[in-house]
Amino acid sequence: MTDAEERSKNKSIFHSEMERRSNDLVIVFNPTKKDKVILWDKAVAPKVWRVKSKEEEIVPRYIMIKYLKEMIVEMVYNKVDIETRKENERRIEAGLQPMNKWHEQWIFEIGKLADAEKTSEKVVGLLYRGLYREYGIDPVVTEELKEEGVKDKRPLHERLADKVMATEEMVVPTKGKRVQAEAERISQ
Repeated sequence: MTDAEERSKNKSIFHSEMERRSNDLVIVFNPTKKDKVILWDKAVAPKVWRVKSKEEEIVPRYIMIKYLKEMIVEMVYNKVDIETRKENERRIEAGLQPMNKWHEQWIFEIGKLADAEKTSEKVVGLLYRGLYREYGIDPVVTEELKEEGVKDKRPLHERLADKVMATEEMVVPTKGKRVQAEAERISQ
């Protein structure tokens, strides 16, 4: 096997693992007062996911990533927009001109967004509740292979990825039967 073929095979294995992980089931939480709807692939064949207000939901990892992106925008950046509007209203009531958009407003928003990364990290900590089930991995078979002492012949990056993922704890949802039934529907 040539060096190019070996790299291609390793890349293919890596992409297969990333595809498998994207289908892991994870638990997310919606702390807002409104249901959050996540649309996936709306141009071709829309898939709609709903995370009800103040509830946990089990979704695939790829939906969780989109959910986190949208919720960070909603919870962090929209808050800055509201504060900007309030500041402009305060200025108008005081008889002043509102902030000009290209200098004063920009400086005001940058100041408010200075800690956006820390705030986003807190938001993600609130929204992401943990891994529910890994897609395509049978924990019983994996344990049996470890007990038999079968040498792992996978590439280094795959073995290291498993070590990192092993530290991620499985989480049991708090909402009981409805969430369990939804998880079963998704995994089939």
